[in-house]
Amino acid sequence: LAATPLWLLDDGAQAPQQQVLLNLGPQMPEDAQRHERVIELVGAAEPGLSAGRRRWRAYEQLGMTVRHHAREGSA
Repeated sequence: LAATPLWLLDDGAQAPQQQVLLNLGPQMPEDAQRHERVIELVGAAEPGLSAGRRRWRAYEQLGMTVRHHAREGSA
């Protein structure tokens, strides 16, 4: 089996070019458009929910396609 690299970076650090970026931080990655997909995990409580909405709008302003995937049992 081939190994899949996983990079853990501090805010402001630039990840190597990869197809998928998993953003766990509260800010939108500056280099989001370099990746084919950006995955965001957004909690249901404030202030994470508001931050997630701001990132959503910012991704849309960049022309990126944004899709919501609700967790099972939620709206």
